[in-house]
This record gives sequence, C-alpha cells and structure tokens, in this order.
Amino acid sequence: MAALAVVVPFFTSSPTYTILTPSMAPAYPPGTLIVLRPVEPEELRVGDVITFQVSSGNDTGITHRIIGVTESSNGGRTFTTMGDNNAKADDASVRPEQIRGVVWYAIPWIGVISTLRSQGVLGLMITAAGGVLLAIGTYYVIAGVVQRLRRP
Repeated sequence: MAALAVVVPFFTSSPTYTILTPSMAPAYPPGTLIVLRPVEPEELRVGDVITFQVSSGNDTGITHRIIGVTESSNGGRTFTTMGDNNAKADDASVRPEQIRGVVWYAIPWIGVISTLRSQGVLGLMITAAGGVLLAIGTYYVIAGVVQRLRRP
C-alpha cells in the first residue's frame, strides 16, 4: 500500500490529492488519496475523472467527472464537469490549461492520514508515531542480522 501511496507517485512525478468533500462519492469518498497522470486535452473523453485548478494562481483543485466536451471552430476544447454526487453540472467550463491530470488510481482512506498530518500538533504526533515505528522496525532488522552473524 505504501508503494502505491508514496513510491509510485514519487518515481513517476505524479501529483497526489486528497478528496475532501463528498461530491465524488461513492466512487471517491472524502479521505480518498488520488494519484493523477498527465494527459493531453485531446485524449480526454466523457466519463474521465479529472482534477483541475479552480482559477489561475489558485492551487486548489477540484476532482470531477467530465460530462461534456465542447469543441470550438478553432480546434479548442472545453469540458463540462460534475461531481458524481452533485445534482447539477459545475457552473464554469474547464479549459485545458486548468487541468492538472486524470485520475490514474485511488486509495480509499489513505488521504485522511495525509490531511491530518498537515494539521498542527496532531500532524506532529502522527509524524512522530511513524518515526517511532520506523525506528522499531529498523532495530528488529539490525538485531536479526547481528544475531545471525553471531551464530557459529
């Protein structure tokens, strides 16, 4: 699970986001960690789930499903999006330059840890607990190696 949540995104330079609202439930409930992959706008189709920037200069992302694609006479495309759990489409169309990526895969509930980690004292406690667990694991591995080396 750690490989999917940390290692794969690191080595593929894939951005990760945590779903914070129920707008994409039940497919992606709050607390779901999503990993994005870059995509060319012409590859996007109705049904794809994308994360897009709300506005220029604002890193806040929204993850919604494409429910419509509009092609202009000059070859440009815009996308109509809507959360699976929403009653109506989003007010503004999404332009290609706003798109951060298409959802590659998702891991339910892992995003809760990521969200909690960024919240003050609780975040420090979670980070410290992770460090303690890592230290304990390292101790047992080293102790096992030393014990094997000491055997005649």
